Amino acid sequence: MDSQIRGQERPKTYTKPPESRIVPADIVNPKFEDLVDLALLRVFDSASLLESRPPKLFPTAETVFAKYYAHDDWLVHGDLESEMGRMNYMLSKLPERGMPSECIAPVRSILSSASVLTAWRRTFPWLERIIKQETRRVTSLMQKQQGSPTAPCQKSRFIAVPVDYGTDRAASSQALQLWEGALREIVIGISEGHFEHVRTFLQIFTFLKDPLGCLESVSSKAVDIFTYMMTTLASSRSHMPGTVLKKLRWHAAAAQAAQEALFLSCPLLESVNYIHFTGHQQLPYGDVPLDDLPRSEFSIPGHVLRIIEEMLTRAPRKTGATVPSPRSQCHPTHPFQ
Repeated sequence: MDSQIRGQERPKTYTKPPESRIVPADIVNPKFEDLVDLALLRVFDSASLLESRPPKLFPTAETVFAKYYAHDDWLVHGDLESEMGRMNYMLSKLPERGMPSECIAPVRSILSSASVLTAWRRTFPWLERIIKQETRRVTSLMQKQQGSPTAPCQKSRFIAVPVDYGTDRAASSQALQLWEGALREIVIGISEGHFEHVRTFLQIFTFLKDPLGCLESVSSKAVDIFTYMMTTLASSRSHMPGTVLKKLRWHAAAAQAAQEALFLSCPLLESVNYIHFTGHQQLPYGDVPLDDLPRSEFSIPGHVLRIIEEMLTRAPRKTGATVPSPRSQCHPTHPFQ
């Protein structure tokens, strides 16, 4: 297909689907370390150290607006099956996902400092106040839409048109600079064996991914997992003679490790009891009381039965993990056993 389109203008509908990959057997009764190993495979993949690409974590698949990214987007923003590529795309092309315009002043102050990661720590209380103010403003505007229903159980009481927070192109530009600066500094620190700024780096990552929902502090577990992944990657290089990671590859690995560490820090994953693989994606399952679910679709019997049927009809070849582990290359001490 590339040969047919090469030399002529590609249509806007020309997209790049996920790369084909070997689908592993589902993992029954997995341990938490199995999830860590799968995440580590994606970190190694981002560093271009794997010949066969691992499954992608659902729902962080390589789509935007329910469509695969355009081929030209891959050329401009890099590997869109990686967190690095998706962050570059989001910060460059989706200004509505950028940081609030009111954050421009504190972020400008951070960017003017000698160290982005050091300046973030002292500036975060200022950013925190702005984020809370913007959240209250958006919430207030949505609440005003609901009016005063005569009966407390009327459906209209719970319906409102979403209100966007205020942002603009200037805010997006500064967000991209903040991301590049934080990524550059954390990689330099890791290369020198310094991990004291990991929590700060993860805070910046969560802020850029979700500016209004980032106030929940980054857990110590996320910090430990990120540190473990990057340490394992660094250690593996000593067991691969002639392997030298370029700066851009270290950046991609750090971005992927940040996404994986924050996902794995979710307490629900401590009780994961099944890992399902299909196509190019990985989906972990865990037991959660229906009464605790914030969304209602899993209370629909038909939907639950379809999920169970999918798990039963895709029987694994054998019980236990079958996913290769990059840990076998360097034998580090696994902190999550």
